[in-house]
Amino acid sequence: MNTASLPRACTALVLLLASLLACAHSHAATMFAVVTERAAPGAIEAAHRHLASHPRDRIQLRTPAQLMAASEREVGQWIAGADTVLAVSLFGDPARRMKDALARHAKPGTAVLAFNGEASLNLMTRAAHGSLAGFAPELLRELAAEAPAPAALQAAEANPAARHWLAARRVWQAGGVDNTTALITHLLHPSSA
Repeated sequence: MNTASLPRACTALVLLLASLLACAHSHAATMFAVVTERAAPGAIEAAHRHLASHPRDRIQLRTPAQLMAASEREVGQWIAGADTVLAVSLFGDPARRMKDALARHAKPGTAVLAFNGEASLNLMTRAAHGSLAGFAPELLRELAAEAPAPAALQAAEANPAARHWLAARRVWQAGGVDNTTALITHLLHPSSA
């Protein structure tokens, strides 16, 4: 290589790296979340904060009542279009509707995080680190206690999906908009959170 072409090669390399970085930061992610009416104001504020730093992302927040009022088509579109689904404190009909919709509409690679609700929905939690599908429901119930038993904590530590579920649940339980924002960011961009 002659010295005259060195500046052009360096310039091309810098432009290539800048393009790669721009592509890495431009990945848009979509979350569909159902949270209780009580948690909704904090979740909305957290979503706004997340979107301020990730403007290409999309977050659709609904309450259990809104989930139940939506048509099958709407629910299917929300879940089919999501990279991540968050379900917090769903019981009864909303939990059944969410389980059915996840089974019918979620893409295989869609991350699902469910906690503080029906155990059968919580066990649908899945992401890159694994799935809770084979985790013992009684251990998951113990992990949801205020002071989990040491055996349950050991089981969670040995299972990457359970360990992630417990950590995410603890962040949510700690409360506050900052914690909820951090959880949303982690769920939508796990490698950068």
